[in-house]
Amino acid sequence: MAIKANKHTTLTADLTTGDTTATLSSAVFDNGTAVPLVVDYNVPASLEVITADITGPDLTNIAREKDGTALVAHTGTPKIALASTPEAWSYYLKNDFAEIADYADIEVTDLTNTSDADITGSSMTFTAPSAGVVWVGFSGYLGGQLDANGRLQATIKLNVAGVSAHNYFGQVYFDAAVANGLVHFPMGAMVPVNISAGSTVVKLRGMKNPYGTNYDLVGRLSYRFQPTQI
Repeated sequence: MAIKANKHTTLTADLTTGDTTATLSSAVFDNGTAVPLVVDYNVPASLEVITADITGPDLTNIAREKDGTALVAHTGTPKIALASTPEAWSYYLKNDFAEIADYADIEVTDLTNTSDADITGSSMTFTAPSAGVVWVGFSGYLGGQLDANGRLQATIKLNVAGVSAHNYFGQVYFDAAVANGLVHFPMGAMVPVNISAGSTVVKLRGMKNPYGTNYDLVGRLSYRFQPTQI
């Protein structure tokens, strides 16, 4: 669940001291487990922090008297909102700000692209739990036979499914008077890309010098996901 400021609604019925389920008038909150909520936030005398599992408008497994608040009955279509208390921030830190990161080792034994295209064998898939920014980086090596001018040259980009723009990791050149060469992509910086919730494919895209042969690309493609906080 992402933090959503100013999201609030009411309960469809009274919440008695023994109730462990309730129904929201409007499903304004993201689904979640043990989500911190505050009931009667506009009535100091009966304000109570609770936690509940949320599925659409349904609240289940309600736990009462959180963050030192008292167990009270709430009547008259009580108002309810996301809590901003120690209990709540513990939840947000655990769920909204936990790092979602991974990597994939890439080994392309024959980079044949001589025009800009996706590189076969260079993709990884991850699932974003919400909209946010994915930071993607690649660090690796390109090796192969030099062209007639003693050059090893390639352009490597990032391609994120559903995002039209391709972000350059960089162009690399290698010049040497030897039969074969090796060039390093020292790409420490990560490229940020805005994405939506759901499954996302990240892959490399690029091309090699059309005159060089036997190009191999090896390295590590990595990502770190940061949810949108609103």
